Amino acid sequence: RGSMHAFIVKNIVPKLEAALIHIQINPINQDLTLWHAVCDWMDLIPPPTLADMMALNFFPRWLQVLAAWLNNNPNYEEVTAWYQGWKGVIPGPILQHPGVGEHLQQALHLMNRSVSDGPMSMQPGAMENVKYLTTREMESGRMNQAGMDVGNMNKFENINDAVKTSSQIPQGFKDLIAMRCEEKGIVFRPIPGKLREGKQVYVVGRQFCYLDRNVIFVQDDLRWVPTSLNSLLDNA
Repeated sequence: RGSMHAFIVKNIVPKLEAALIHIQINPINQDLTLWHAVCDWMDLIPPPTLADMMALNFFPRWLQVLAAWLNNNPNYEEVTAWYQGWKGVIPGPILQHPGVGEHLQQALHLMNRSVSDGPMSMQPGAMENVKYLTTREMESGRMNQAGMDVGNMNKFENINDAVKTSSQIPQGFKDLIAMRCEEKGIVFRPIPGKLREGKQVYVVGRQFCYLDRNVIFVQDDLRWVPTSLNSLLDNA
C-alpha cells in the first residue's frame, strides 16, 4: 500500500493538478470532462487531498470567473443556478472540506455584494432571492458540521442536470414573502380562481401581486409592474 501511495503522489497527483488548472470555466457552456476525470480518483486519493488540490488549483479561478461575470450584470437567476449547478457536481466528501466551503462562501459574498450595491442591484427580486439562497446555504453548512448527509457523491453528470434539478426544488420565495408578511402583520393569501398570465394572484395587504420566476409583480392601476420585496411590504 505504501508503494501505491508513493506512486500516486509522484505520478498521478501532478497530472490531476494540471487537469484542474486547465479546466475551462465557462458559465454559458461548461465542459466537465476534466472535472469528472479528477473526481474519479476519489477512491484512491483521500478526499481531503483532492479538496486541497481543488482549493489551490481550481476554485480561485472559479471565483475570478464569477466576479467578472457579475460585473457584466447577468440575470441573477442564471447566476444562482450556475452556483447551485457547480455545487451539485462537487462530491459530498469534498464539499464538506473547509477549503472548498470557504470558496463557496466567498462566491455567495460576491453575489450578495452585486445585488446589494453592484450591477445586479436594479433587477427586481435579485436581492431577496440571493439573500434567501445565502440563508439556505448557511443552514446547509450547519447541517454539514453536525454530520448530516447533505452532500452528494458526484451524482450529476453535468452542470445542466444539476441546474435542472435545483430548479425543481422549491426556492421558497413565496414562503419567504409569507413569513415577512406574518412578521409585519400583513395579510397574505391567494385569491381563489384569480390568475395573471397563468400565475396565482395574491392579496398582500392593500395590494395584489403574482410571482413569475421569483420576480414580484404588483398591480399599478391597469398595469402589472415588477417590484422588490421591501417595496411590496412598505406599500402593503
